[in-house]
Parts: sequence; structure tokens; C-alpha cells
Amino acid sequence: RWLGEALAALGVRGEVFLMTKTHSPQDRSAESAKRHLAGSLERLKTDRLDLWQLHAVSSPYDVDRAFAKGGAMEYILEQKAAGVVRFVGVTGHADPAAHLRALKHFDDGARFDTVQLPINPIDAHTPKSFQKQVLPALVERDLGVLAMKTNAGGALAKRSVCSVEECLRSVLGLPVALIVSGMETPEQVRQNAATVRQGPLDAAQREALMQRIADRSGEDLEWYKAK
Repeated sequence: RWLGEALAALGVRGEVFLMTKTHSPQDRSAESAKRHLAGSLERLKTDRLDLWQLHAVSSPYDVDRAFAKGGAMEYILEQKAAGVVRFVGVTGHADPAAHLRALKHFDDGARFDTVQLPINPIDAHTPKSFQKQVLPALVERDLGVLAMKTNAGGALAKRSVCSVEECLRSVLGLPVALIVSGMETPEQVRQNAATVRQGPLDAAQREALMQRIADRSGEDLEWYKAK
């Protein structure tokens, strides 16, 4: 609602790429997605979205429910065809297997545009690595890659694994379209902007970072991944 009020007051909706998502993973029906879209449009004070994503897929079974006839993705794709949303996608942070199942549906004809997934320096050292298991498949299909949890929800910096700056610059060097970064203060926005302007780590810097943190991979840093 705050964002909707701001967009309306400033009159900048046409200058903004506006994205949001469904919710309620317990209900993957088209009807639930319809309710979510109506609520988002009302709160954001707009009649269209630039990107709307199926949120938080957690397992292949969960994906199959959403992509089934009468499921949420059926409605999401219908809204793209109707022009209510420009692009559609899938998000998730629990298990690479869920994303890979979504890509099977993509190959079978459910043509979404983006995938949002957790990518950070420690992810590459873990068994459920989105960077190793999913990212190459997204690049192969020319899908938009939205990187989230670049700092593992704050855990990497808080536990002195690596800095926020190293997280952002490391991920910037990967084939991602953008980074979804949680910021709580204006100063954090300024710091992130300054970091991004430095550009990605070069190959030698990234390799040194990956070697330095390798022995931290056994810790429960990525708490959001399904056990």
C-alpha cells in the first residue's frame, strides 16, 4: 500500500518496472491467484503489472500442483495473454529440484519469462546449489534470472563469512538480469548503489573469495533451503 500511494502521488508509474507475486503456497489454484492479483492491483493503485511471479515453489509436487489444469500458473499465463501483466515467472528458495520441475513444464509449453532463485557465494559450495544446478539451465533457455538472498538473508555478513559488498559483486559477475536486495534504510540503498557501480569482482577476486569461504559450507547459513 505504501508503494501504491507513492507511485500515485509522484505520478511515476510509467517510469517504474513494477513486479510482485502470488502467495499462499498452501493453495495453488487459479482462484487463489485471481484473488492475489486483484488485491495487488488494488493496493498498488495500478491496472497492470510488469512482472507477476508464482511465489515460493518448494518441491516438484508443489510445482505440479501450480501448473496443473485449473492451477495458479494457468491463470497467470492467461493474464499475460490478456495484457494485464507483461511478463510472468516463478520464484523459490527451498530446493533446486522445484525449479528444474518448473523448467520441465516450460519445455512442455508453459512459457514463463523469469525465474527468481537464491544465489550467493556460499550456495556454490552446498549440495543444493542453485548456481550449479539451475542457473546453467536458465541461461540455456534465455530466461530472465532474478538473484535473491545474495547475502543468505543476512547470514553471510552477520556471521563474518563475507561482506555485503563481496556478496553483491560476486553475484553481479554471474549471468543474472538483476539482484533483488532487501534494504531497510536510505543509507543501505546508497551503499548498495555505490557497490554496484564498482562492478563485479574480477575472476581472480571471485576465485579468492570462493576459496576463502569454502570451509564454511557445512554451517547452516542458508536456513531457507529445504532440509
